[in-house]
Amino acid sequence: MSVSVQMELDDGEVRQHDADPKVLAKSSGERDWVALSSAILECRAARHLWGAPVSRLIASFLVGKSALPEDVGLGTSYSALMRLAFDVEDVLPLLERRFGNDLGWTHARALGRERARLRSVLAAGREDEINQLEALLMEHRKSDDPMCGFLARIVACACLGSAHLWSDLGLSNRGQLRRLLSSAFPDLVASNIRDMRWKRFLYRQLCERGGDYLCRAPSCEECTSYAECFILPTDDESRSH
Repeated sequence: MSVSVQMELDDGEVRQHDADPKVLAKSSGERDWVALSSAILECRAARHLWGAPVSRLIASFLVGKSALPEDVGLGTSYSALMRLAFDVEDVLPLLERRFGNDLGWTHARALGRERARLRSVLAAGREDEINQLEALLMEHRKSDDPMCGFLARIVACACLGSAHLWSDLGLSNRGQLRRLLSSAFPDLVASNIRDMRWKRFLYRQLCERGGDYLCRAPSCEECTSYAECFILPTDDESRSH
């Protein structure tokens, strides 16, 4: 069951959004800041095709629930992403007006800043790797839509994380990642006919292109890491998640 809550935008417009009453009722220290922030951002981005997944991605990044570096890896282009997705230079003022006096939010933001800073240090030492992954994604982008370019860089940076790609992006599950990739890079997604895990699949593509990231097994079936690369029927993370 959900309840409808009103979200007031900076232009005075008010939109309705369904929210989990259990989330709203929790004390500030226990609240799911990703869910709350994402709900506000989705109201802002409702008119855009990319609204829901990008809102989730940015909300997770802001509170340290992703593996993305500062500015989600976009540097000075971060504000362009904000304008495209949310029609503002920065979404933080929207969220600060809602949560700024909440100690739980303050702690979450501090964690987000520190984790992004540490991820930036890591990314700086692996720039060539990020650039190769970004180039691979850009070659398969659906169109010249600038969002495809932003996502190529963001996904490439997230590949440096240690968890599943959907988790390192701050998304809810593997299905949400597939929908996002399908919207931006449909040909690349269609070529993953064996349903490899996305990080493994992307690095496999670099390997086949003669890049520096080589798989040493003669075939996937003979590789000792087979279960790490492919989604198996017994996996908790099924194809639908």
